[in-house]
Amino acid sequence: MYNSPGRFVSMTGRDIPQDLYFKILDFDEEIFSADADEYEGDTTMPRDTLMSFLQKNILTTSIVYDKQEEKVVGYFQAFPLEENFLAKYIAGEATFKDMNSSHVLDYDGEKPLSLYVWSTGVSKEYRGKEIQDFGGELHGEKLYKHMIGDFAKSIVEVTKQGANINCIYCEGVSEQGQKIGKDLTDNVVVHEDKKNDFVIFGAPFDFSVFKKVENYPQLSQEYCAARECNRQKFLGDDVSNLMQKDNTIGNIRE
Repeated sequence: MYNSPGRFVSMTGRDIPQDLYFKILDFDEEIFSADADEYEGDTTMPRDTLMSFLQKNILTTSIVYDKQEEKVVGYFQAFPLEENFLAKYIAGEATFKDMNSSHVLDYDGEKPLSLYVWSTGVSKEYRGKEIQDFGGELHGEKLYKHMIGDFAKSIVEVTKQGANINCIYCEGVSEQGQKIGKDLTDNVVVHEDKKNDFVIFGAPFDFSVFKKVENYPQLSQEYCAARECNRQKFLGDDVSNLMQKDNTIGNIRE
């Protein structure tokens, strides 16, 4: 990774070395600092809580790392959220500050999952700008657009592994964050904290929200194929279980 061409390198999931986790925390503190003037409310979180999120489920987290400055300059983190906490969150009975790693789920299992976009950010110096990094993988790209592409790819990968993502949620705590929430949910608002200008968006997950991502047709095809494969597997398991139950009942009756 550190020997890859160019100044900037993107990494997703388990490709992110654990020694960079602390640099992700540094970046989060930089973006969501207590004195940041772009947020109405307090967006800070304890470092140990943020670290526990990374350690619990890193699979749909992406970063862009600046090898020259040795720091993270872009960050996108999402993970499945526990349904009981999510219900309280949407109802306004809990906030993101009440969240801890016990509410973060793995991608294992067949049950439908609600994917929560926890945090996104780009260093101020690169916001809205194309990266000039001749020979590098990000040359000519904007950091956020690149990370959204990595996010789409990570969803394809966890779906291939059997994940069943059926809803997506995102809380916007800034103007840009709210734009991201609108884009990912087709602008469906499920809760609003007007005092702090925090808005939670949520909707059934539709892979077409990534239609502007590079290689979208191929990614969409892979995602749909993975979903169908999972559906056939689950149907097969259901039929097998039913047959086993019928046989058991038949034996009892005999």
